[in-house]
Amino acid sequence: MSDVRDAIELRGVLEGTAARLAAERLTKADELECIRQVQARLDAIKHITVDTFGTYTDLNESFHAELVNLAKSAMLRRSVEDVKTLPFASPSALVFARSKLPRAAEMIIVGHEQHHAILEAVECRQGTRAEALAREHAQLSRRNLEISLTDEDIRNYVPGSSLILG
Repeated sequence: MSDVRDAIELRGVLEGTAARLAAERLTKADELECIRQVQARLDAIKHITVDTFGTYTDLNESFHAELVNLAKSAMLRRSVEDVKTLPFASPSALVFARSKLPRAAEMIIVGHEQHHAILEAVECRQGTRAEALAREHAQLSRRNLEISLTDEDIRNYVPGSSLILG
């Protein structure tokens, strides 16, 4: 379980660095257009259902990929891709399990608000703030995992949960 927590933490560190570099390296506001469009499409999804699940996960992954692209660092992009191959480290690894949690709608709202705050910090060239927000956003995955694993019914929606629980 500690390796899983570390993988999520490492993604948060890398995405935090990406957010800081994006804020520092942004040269014009229209560079944010693609990530803004992704976020607008995410905002339109109010509830994760069987019908919206695939779209939501694709858009969430796109948001995180666009944030890394804005950092303008091929090395960072490769590092993030490597980390996302670790179990549960992908930004969307626990989306379906999260949709089963008692406060699922609230968690989606929190995630969306965090995305908006990260974008605002990048746009305002607030690198330190953008980094802290992105790191905190990754911790949402960690909290989701821990909550999901404590509930046997929800745990069944977490692929590979039996491997980390022993």
